[in-house]
This record gives sequence, C-alpha cells and structure tokens, in this order.
Amino acid sequence: MSVQAQYPQISQQVLSWYLKAPGAETLAHAKLRLLSWLQDPNLPEQVLVVGHGLSGALLRGVYAEMDEGAVWQQEIPQHAFFKLHQGRIERIACYK
Repeated sequence: MSVQAQYPQISQQVLSWYLKAPGAETLAHAKLRLLSWLQDPNLPEQVLVVGHGLSGALLRGVYAEMDEGAVWQQEIPQHAFFKLHQGRIERIACYK
C-alpha cells in the first residue's frame, strides 16, 4: 500500500505545499502549459517525457481531461513509467 493511500491527510498537505510555494507556477498555468504542449501539432507521435511524480500526475490528468480531484487521487510515484495512448493511461510494470 502506498504512503499516499495509507495516509491521505499527509498527501493533501504535501500537495498544497507544492501548489502554494512562494513564486511557484500556479496550477492553472501549469495545466494550460501542459495542454498547449500536448496539442502542439509539431509534437512527435512518440515521445518520452521524464519528470517528477507530481508533474507526471498533472500531465496524466491533463491528458485524460481529469478534474482536479481526480488528478490528485492518482498514484504519484517517483519510480514509474506510464504509457499515454489513445486517451488511455497504462502503468508499465518495471522489474528490478
């Protein structure tokens, strides 16, 4: 069980800290920037994106048109791969 699932109150505190950091990009601006990137006609058909768990969750949320609550209900791992294809999000199993 993930820490996020086991202690949801901690998860919410962490997210609010990230989203309210002094001088940080707003959630609305980040979502708009990601949406603009996803809709860029010059974006290659296949692309590999590397980022932190929080930015990955936001990217997946924008891609799948999730509302804000659903975005933060996702897993936010720091060590995972996800395939985004034809409107679907698939976590890719990784082996040690």
